[in-house]
Amino acid sequence: MDVRSRILEALLTSAAKARPRRALDLTRQGFAAQTLVSLGVDCRRIPIAQELYGLIVCTMDSLSRMRPLVAAEGSLVVHTKPGQHGELLGLAGEFALVASARTPTGAWLQLQRLADRGAITPRVSLVVTTHNDAGSLAQLLTTLEDQPTDPAWEFVLVDRGSTDATVDLLERVTGDVRRIRVPRDTNPVDALFAGLRVAQGDLLLPMPAGLAPGCGFVSALLRHEGRNGVTDAPLIGTIVGPDSRTVCGSIRALGRTAAPSTPRRLARWFERTDGVRVPGFRVRQLVPGPVPSVGHTAERLDGGPQAEPNAVLA
Repeated sequence: MDVRSRILEALLTSAAKARPRRALDLTRQGFAAQTLVSLGVDCRRIPIAQELYGLIVCTMDSLSRMRPLVAAEGSLVVHTKPGQHGELLGLAGEFALVASARTPTGAWLQLQRLADRGAITPRVSLVVTTHNDAGSLAQLLTTLEDQPTDPAWEFVLVDRGSTDATVDLLERVTGDVRRIRVPRDTNPVDALFAGLRVAQGDLLLPMPAGLAPGCGFVSALLRHEGRNGVTDAPLIGTIVGPDSRTVCGSIRALGRTAAPSTPRRLARWFERTDGVRVPGFRVRQLVPGPVPSVGHTAERLDGGPQAEPNAVLA
């Protein structure tokens, strides 16, 4: 059994513990069906109209057609090829990432459908400003794919009139990001302030597109909040180099109650040197990569000052 099959078998075994009433396998070889049947799960190879499934195994090519067929609290096990992460983010607020594993040809992800979408409230808001940063933004989205979704958090992206592949990249990320489009000549602080104003988290993390938060940054910040409460003091994290070892500087998060009320006050906030260092709060520098190729486009942004806010799957 190859690596991809072993990883899929492990994810299927985990998903089968929930005892799905009915499963559907859309993989080409039907390996998932064989595994699920051996685990005592009724698994079909062809979907039946209006029938819901507790577990569906598919690839990104059939994801949009299959997701309405997943029962409440059911699971999707999806194979993604490199560069397809943006499409998965479109499941924000509807599915939670519960397990993932990479293979030489991509990754298998287990996503669980949430029974009550309205109950999700982000605790931390990651607010990123970008301008012609398509290469770094693609890496950031890839990194966010591995972030746990429990506790809930959100991604707010402010684009300052990018003219590179950023717009095409975001067209592949539908229904996921609180996206704001501002004019190209907007001051970076003003753009960031616009993002902070729509963020809903109790803790706010403003960040440029050239950085990526380390896995577990949400839990690290909330552990500190749980022990000390939300204060006006900035929460300090460590910026490390692309090798994830070399210390390159510090980054600061702030509580919503301490958020500056004007762009000018926000600029002064960044000049502060005080704060509390939070263990486990790490951010990594990204190496500028090539501009991503875009295989297709989805619904275009309306080009207005603000798109409809949505929650994020990370």
